[in-house]
Amino acid sequence: MPVGGGAIHLAEWGAGRPLLLLHGNPDSSLMWERVAPILAAQFRCLAPDLPGFGHSQVPAGFAPWEEKLPALVAHKPTLVLWGDRDPYIPARFAERFGAAAVVRLPEIGHWPPVEAPAETAAHMLRHFAADRV
Repeated sequence: MPVGGGAIHLAEWGAGRPLLLLHGNPDSSLMWERVAPILAAQFRCLAPDLPGFGHSQVPAGFAPWEEKLPALVAHKPTLVLWGDRDPYIPARFAERFGAAAVVRLPEIGHWPPVEAPAETAAHMLRHFAADRV
């Protein structure tokens, strides 16, 4: 999809209420390919490759997300799934996003959607139940 003179790659699954699936660093939308088909029975899953990752370019004038994300998540149902065995990023980083909920997965590492797709999907389905969205 064209954005600011560049192109952002977007993977899509399903139909219905939109559910935005964001990847971490370094990753791409591919990390959602085993979770999104499970969620797609209830949601339209949208997984972009964030600017500079995967198949996405960095649009002109792109600003870091850290400045705008807290304002966005304050008004949207959000969930952070964090693998407590992440060898790259400390677990305390999970709180930084200001999500409505943080679920810590004690036996998982850096890639919950890849390491435990069924468990990841189950947590997401519970969190984004009809009465929350």
